[in-house]
Parts: sequence; structure tokens; C-alpha cells
Amino acid sequence: MKVLHLCNAYSNHCLYKELFLHLDQEDLIQFVYQPTRNENEKHLNNIVNNPRIQVYSDYFLKNYHRLLFRLKIKQVQQRVIDRYDIKSIDLIHCHFLFSDGAVALELKKKFSVPYIVTVRNTDVNTFFRHMRHLRSKGIEILLNASKIIFITPSYIDTVLNKYIPQKFHTTIKTKIIILPNGVSDFWHLNKAAMSRVKKEYQSVLYVGDFSSNKNVIAIIDAIEQLNTEGHKIKLNLVGGENFGPVIKRIKQSNPEIVHYFERTNDKNELLKHYRANDVFVMPSFKETFGTVYLEAMSQGLPIIYSKGQGVDGYFNEIPCGYAVNPYDSEEIKNGILKALINIEPLSKNSLVQINKFSWNIIADEYRKIYSSSL
Repeated sequence: MKVLHLCNAYSNHCLYKELFLHLDQEDLIQFVYQPTRNENEKHLNNIVNNPRIQVYSDYFLKNYHRLLFRLKIKQVQQRVIDRYDIKSIDLIHCHFLFSDGAVALELKKKFSVPYIVTVRNTDVNTFFRHMRHLRSKGIEILLNASKIIFITPSYIDTVLNKYIPQKFHTTIKTKIIILPNGVSDFWHLNKAAMSRVKKEYQSVLYVGDFSSNKNVIAIIDAIEQLNTEGHKIKLNLVGGENFGPVIKRIKQSNPEIVHYFERTNDKNELLKHYRANDVFVMPSFKETFGTVYLEAMSQGLPIIYSKGQGVDGYFNEIPCGYAVNPYDSEEIKNGILKALINIEPLSKNSLVQINKFSWNIIADEYRKIYSSSL
């Protein structure tokens, strides 16, 4: 089987490379196409010495393509046609509904090649929400897809109830499959041997960038309030790009309570951070998934995550933490406190639940989807 991956953000995150490598089999040839506006992205997440996976980053996009969506799609479509023998492709996997799906839709019309599409954060919270003029295109892409993958379960209701006319619900629902991202084999191989226990002095961890979307200031406020109320809790922040307001807030905080560590991509260093803390918290406003939740779970940490975002919906039967309203500081504070109080059962659940986020398991599911979509 020959699969063409249309993946606008391939170079931005290693999860796509993880998936493609775990999908690799003798009977599967994968072509990965990424249009890019940054020449440096051509060298990121390269897969070498594997003739069955061919990655191509096409450096041609300009800043005006951000505004001229239809022009971008038309040009990407033609460049894909020029590069690949589309008639020999068995299936197209669009890793973003709009940016990739719009290209696949046109290729299906011209060459009758079936496609599946994954729905992500930007599709829901940028395209559907703010680009009203493109909603009909999004609906057309969904209606013509063989299968529709939702990474975040709660996005299903959002898309159907807010943006899809009722008359299309039945057709679209029959195509929907919920399938998470996986977490690197490193975290499974180094999974904590024992669950966490309650201690007198406890610590909370955040790992990620300091963009406003990650809601780090609310975490700091919650921890300081808990200490004001008599709880002995420290906050450790492992940060990404500096975001002025967060750095300023850290400097204003009690240095005995709030600790900052520079960003690191070293998995062994991150492993030390996870093992040194008791609860992981990331109440993002918007989140497609959030691999860091899984990294934390692999070390037995309960997690605090956002309602209606990211991993919300995966732990309804076996709770691994608490979903909170990211806009409600009191709820964030109470969620952290409840997780610390109930750390033992939540920690045990995290170590059990992490097993289903293996790329091997997820890749097997994708192979079944590919076969059933032809």
C-alpha cells in the first residue's frame, strides 16, 4: 500500500515522525509532503536510510499564503501533482482538516484517491471558529473523507454542534474514530516502578512553553494561594520560550515556593524533573492533545488538564487526575489540591492508563483504518 501523508506541521513536532516510523512495514510505502515557508524546516525530523519513508519539505510558501488560503491550496495541490504519481497512491492521510484536507479533496475529485483526515486544535479553534468563509469547505472535506480521526474526544461535540448542520450529523458520525497520539517509547521503557505516596511537603510541576495559551500565571497564582491557606506546596516550572508576563510574575513570586528551570529537550533531564515532583499541571486554554501529560503519567504523576481540551475524555472511567476550567482560577487551585490529597489512587491509575498510549498500539489501529478506507 502507498500512503501519501499531507502534513503541514511535520517539522514542528516529533510525534509525526514517531507515528510514521511505527507504521513502517514491508508492505507500506509512505510519502510525507510538507509545504513550508522556512528553509530550516527542511532539515528537521528527517528520516534517513529508510527507502519506505520518503519525507519532502517543499520550501515555497510566502507570508501572503496565510491570508490567501485558496491560492495556497491551489499551489500546494499542483506541486503535489508535479512531485508524485497520484494515480499510484492508494490513500491520502491529511493530518490537518483544513490545510491538508482541502488539498486531498481536490486530488480526490481529480484522481479518485480516497483520504482520511485528522481534526486538530487549529482546525477547531482557528479555522472553524474564526474563518466563517471556510466553514463550508471544512464540511465538504469531512463529508468526502473515508474516515475522520479525532485526537481530542471533546472536539467531536464542539464540531458537530457548533459548525455542522444537523442534516450532515449522521453521515459524519459514522466516519468518526477517536484515536490519541502516543508517547515516545523512551517513557514506556522508563516507566516508574511504583506509584506516588502522599508526603508532608509536596511539589507541582509544569513543563512547556510560556505562551499565554498555557496559562502559567494561573498556575503560579494557584500555588501561592494554596500556600497562603496553609498548604506546603512548591511549584517547579520547566520553561520554553520566554513570555514576558510569565517571567515577570516568576520574579515577583516567593523564591521558596516558585522555582524556574530552563527549557530542555534532553529526555533524561525531563525524566528527573517528573520523578522529583508529585502532580503535573497544565490548564491550557486550547490544546489538541498535550504529550507532556503522558510523559508525566509514565512517572506516576496525576495530571491537571483542561475541560474540553487535550486529553479530556480519555480518563472518564479510570481517573488519572482532574479536568478544570482554565478560565476559573479557583477551580485550578482546587483541582491541584484534590490531586495532591488523592495522589495514591490517581498515581496508580496513571501507571495503568499510560500503557494504551503506545505508538505500537496506535500504529496498529492506523493500519486497520488505512485498510478499511480503500
